[in-house]
Amino acid sequence: MTDPPAGSARTAGTGMTRREALAAAAGGLVLASCGESFGTLEPDAPEPPAFVKDPSNFIVHGSNLEARLEDMDGLLTPVDRFFVRNHSPTPIIDADAYRLSVGDPGAQREVELTLTDLRALPSHTVVAYLECAGNWRRFFESVLGRAAAGSQWGTGAIGCAEWSGPRLRDVLALAGLRPGAVDVNLHGRDDSAWQRPMPLAKAMDDDTLLALSMNGAPLHPDHGFPVRALLPGWIGAASVKWLGRLEIATGKGGAQARKEEGLGAELEATEARFLRRAVGAIILRMAETARSGSRLRCDQDVRPLKSGSDARARAGVRPAIPPP
Repeated sequence: MTDPPAGSARTAGTGMTRREALAAAAGGLVLASCGESFGTLEPDAPEPPAFVKDPSNFIVHGSNLEARLEDMDGLLTPVDRFFVRNHSPTPIIDADAYRLSVGDPGAQREVELTLTDLRALPSHTVVAYLECAGNWRRFFESVLGRAAAGSQWGTGAIGCAEWSGPRLRDVLALAGLRPGAVDVNLHGRDDSAWQRPMPLAKAMDDDTLLALSMNGAPLHPDHGFPVRALLPGWIGAASVKWLGRLEIATGKGGAQARKEEGLGAELEATEARFLRRAVGAIILRMAETARSGSRLRCDQDVRPLKSGSDARARAGVRPAIPPP
C-alpha cells in the first residue's frame, strides 16, 4: 500500500496542525535572529484545507463536501465523487507508524495492532452505502417551517461503495471478551476525537468491518485512511474514520449515547413526517421529468411536499372532497 497523498491537515508524528508547526518554526527564527529580544511574529498562515479532495467536484459546506447526484452513474460511487463528512480537518496518518489499540474493562487483555497485522486477518467484502444523518437537511425549513441546525445538506450526502477488510469480531477476538462486555466504542484519531458506541450484537455482525479498502483501492485520506469502521444500515457518523482505539465497554456508551437516546423519539417522529412528504415529492418529480424528457437534478429540482393536497395539485389530481 502506498502512503496517502500529501495535503495534510495535521503534521504526522507531531500531533500539531500545520498552523501550529508553522508558528513554532516562525518563533524559532525570530529568537535566532533577535538574540534575547522577542520580535513580533508574522500573521498566522492560512488554515490548511479541511479535506484532501478537489472541492470543485462538490458542493462545499465548510469542512464537508456534498456530492452532485447528477454526476452519479451506476451503483458504485467513484471515490473522487463520494461525499465527505468531517468533524475536523482530514488527518494524514503515517501507515508505518499506525497502531490500533483494543482493550478496556470488557476485554481480557490489551492488544495493539499494526496495519500489517490487520491486513493479515481474513478479509470480507461488503457493498454498502453510507449516508449522513443530515442529508436533506436544507429542506426542513420548507417542509416543517423551521431550519435545522448544522450543515445545510441537499440530497448528496450519500454514496455507495465496495468496502473490504477484516470483520470487527475477528479483531475483538484477539483481545478476548469478558462476560460483562456490552458495547464497543469506536475512537477516531482526528482532531475532534470523534467516537461512537455500538452494542456488542452489532459489533459481532457478519458485515460490520474494519475497512482497509474502498472500491478496490486503499482508503482515501478523506474516507479514513488507514482504517475506518463500516456499519451497514446505520447512519454514516457511526462508521468512524481514522480509527485509533476500540474500547470494549461494560457499560452503555456514555453521554453522547444517552443524549441521542433521549432525542430518539422526537427525531423519529420528525423524520417520519419529513420522509413521507419528501419521498412523495421525488416520485412526482421523476414522473414529471420522464414526461418532459429532461434530466432530473436532485440537488436543485426536488421540492418536498407541504401536504397531501400539495401532492395532488402537482400531480393534476382533483380531490373528490376539497381539503379543509
